[in-house]
Amino acid sequence: MLNESQVNSIMPNWKGVQWYYSIELCPGVYTKGFEFNNIALTRKMLANIDLRERTALDFSAREGAM
Repeated sequence: MLNESQVNSIMPNWKGVQWYYSIELCPGVYTKGFEFNNIALTRKMLANIDLRERTALDFSAREGAM
């Protein structure tokens, strides 16, 4: 995972860009977005669940971001 310094070197103007979603670019660094909830909390929750050899059905996930 990148750190904030690396994000700034790759995308120096990321804070000036108008982002649709709030996205976690690196731990603790988020784009502003339009106040939509992102999937960072979902990812953190799923990180503690063993999903190996499981099957899932994904529906109604908006743009498929989930």
